[in-house]
Amino acid sequence: MARQIYQYEDIKGHIWMEEFGERKIYGYMPPSYDGGLEKFPVVYLQDGGDFFLPEKNRVLSVLEGNFEKNKLKEVILIGIEPKQRLDEYSPWYATALSKRFKDFGGKGDVYIRFIVEELKPFIDASFNTDPSVEGTGIMGASLGGLISMYAACVYPEVFGRIGCISASFWYEDFLEYIVRREISNIRSKKIYMDVGSLEGHGKDSRQIFMVSNTKAIYDAFLEKGIGNENIRLEIDHGASHNYKFFADRFPKAIEWLFSKD
Repeated sequence: MARQIYQYEDIKGHIWMEEFGERKIYGYMPPSYDGGLEKFPVVYLQDGGDFFLPEKNRVLSVLEGNFEKNKLKEVILIGIEPKQRLDEYSPWYATALSKRFKDFGGKGDVYIRFIVEELKPFIDASFNTDPSVEGTGIMGASLGGLISMYAACVYPEVFGRIGCISASFWYEDFLEYIVRREISNIRSKKIYMDVGSLEGHGKDSRQIFMVSNTKAIYDAFLEKGIGNENIRLEIDHGASHNYKFFADRFPKAIEWLFSKD
């Protein structure tokens, strides 16, 4: 399928979609992108275009408002459609949260390798991107946030900006993995994490650790040497694990990760 371009009345940039291998890839090109010499940072997003397609939410209007105010670097957003979400977004095998669901397949390494070895080279060759570590972000919500953090740990030489919105840090052994893991150039990373204060309430599974594990991972990164100016933890008081809250916090996360210092 050839690349399809979409223009929406309420945004100044444009959106495209094309098939890449067996999955759909969505892209957002900011208003100033004209194919010239300027290089743009890129953020690779889990769950396709859910975070930026105008029919799903209005976050692009917020981002473009921040572009105009010169608060935020203009960024390219690349949304990656998942094929088997529970498998691709899990770093290793784990049993299901309940009998109603299938086990987590633990194919995260294969999925991340696809981004690093296939998709990123394609995007860098097709558009005027900043391919550096500092110019490359990865981000997601829930399990998408979990696999984004895992990607940053496995490929610290690729991803320098990491966004984890309500990430599933309750995942079995993930807190222990972060505590043990040595991450090269940790002091140069920028990491954004958030969680709703009500997430995990009333659960009878590992999800009860949603807030506590997020705080513990934040503390673990501080102990590894990242400065307070390079890591941020937001607690959204009164928020549950809900897409509405994810979308509300997404522009704030992008603004902090790519703000003009």
